[in-house]
Amino acid sequence: MAVDLAIEDTERTLENPWGLLITKMEIPQTSPEAMLISGTLGIREKAPLVITFPCAIENVEAVPDSVLETKITTLNVSEIQLTAAKKLEAPVAMTAYCKDREYHFNVAYTEKESDLFRAFTVDLAIARKKDPAGAGQKKKDIYDKTIENVLGIKIEN
Repeated sequence: MAVDLAIEDTERTLENPWGLLITKMEIPQTSPEAMLISGTLGIREKAPLVITFPCAIENVEAVPDSVLETKITTLNVSEIQLTAAKKLEAPVAMTAYCKDREYHFNVAYTEKESDLFRAFTVDLAIARKKDPAGAGQKKKDIYDKTIENVLGIKIEN
């Protein structure tokens, strides 16, 4: 994806201390599926890739394991930062789990510019079926576990 930008010099003012003016900005409109390039994201070694999700990520699994370093930041939405310490020899299959849905995608090494930021939308998730064995009990989510660990309060179903 490329952005077409035109910048011109202008007079410096209090509102515009840089003296630059954007005269043209065109961002191509593409669908989320087209942006994902069939579910494969490109990464280079030691260049982080940040992926945002519209839900709180509870867990991330990668196959093969320990090839990528992952950091999860969760508020109302989640971000996963992926970093490859070395060139990936083969694509890594990843799954990010939310409370009731999951995201499947691949991360592969790219020779060209790697992805720096990608955002998954709700419609790209696969709905997870409820566990019939634990239907009577509510599973603890990431928020319940955080409250228990940080505040020491036991939350019962």
